[in-house]
Amino acid sequence: MKVSAVVLITTSLLCSIFVTAAPVAIASENLAEREAAPEPATIWGSRPLVGRTALPMAKIYKREASPEAEASGSPLVVRDPDPEARWSARPLVGRDAEPEANWGARPLVGRDAEPEANWGARPLIGRDAEPEANWGARPLVGRDAEPEANWGARPLVGRDAEPEANWGARPLVGRDAKPEANWGARPLIGRDAEPEASWGARPLVGRDAEPEANWGARPLVGRDAEPEANWGARPLVGRDAEPEANWGARPLVGRDAEPEANWGARPLVGRDAKPEANWGARPLVGRDAEPEASWGARPLVGRDAEPEANWGARPLVGRDAEPEAN
Repeated sequence: MKVSAVVLITTSLLCSIFVTAAPVAIASENLAEREAAPEPATIWGSRPLVGRTALPMAKIYKREASPEAEASGSPLVVRDPDPEARWSARPLVGRDAEPEANWGARPLVGRDAEPEANWGARPLIGRDAEPEANWGARPLVGRDAEPEANWGARPLVGRDAEPEANWGARPLVGRDAKPEANWGARPLIGRDAEPEASWGARPLVGRDAEPEANWGARPLVGRDAEPEANWGARPLVGRDAEPEANWGARPLVGRDAEPEANWGARPLVGRDAKPEANWGARPLVGRDAEPEASWGARPLVGRDAEPEANWGARPLVGRDAEPEAN
């Protein structure tokens, strides 16, 4: 009897230990297997994970719930601030609107081309600088107004044609130099005033016709040389005074008729050689007072026949010696 009792007690103790330890061991094994198991090579494994998908969901929730993360001054960016439950509460836009399987079918551009870990290493600019929740609160303009699926159907032009990593390597100019939140605070002018879908319907002219990477290789001239914030501070003159949609309705004349890439191949002369900000400060006289189409109809004479760079190399005489206002 004593022997059977001892056997029963021993058996029950062994069973209880096994029942307690087995789930812990199984859970540990499952966790180790999940951490060690590779992701499906058919989709995610075929390209490096970027953005939020590059860190496990456990870290995402930990990051959202951690007061240390908030105290460290590393705010969550774009879609990360709202839990996944809210994602379906608003329509997906841009790249988020297409399945991730399609992401590898076209090259990543802009901020998407670099890992999210680098996003905080440089200041956010434009639309990226505001939370995505605000994106629907104002109408989308330009390239943002069409689905990202169409972006690859037409060649990228200007700043869009180079990776965003290069954007900080040169100073931002014009509209790019101010946050996108201010874009709606003033009326859109020129090409910005029409949807980007129309851009391909007419040939690109002037500076738009060459990649923005070449823009820094030659000095900015005229209106391009000053920040766009100043554009409204003075009246627009000449071609700038009419909407760009009308530019194709009349033939291009003079310098406008040749691609801007050729502009640097010959020295700037006369009014073109000085910033456009000075143009309205004095009345137009002589050759400047007539349309550029007439310039080639008569030979250049006197001071106009030599580049303006030489004007200071010799003393001014006669009418040239007095200010143009007289």
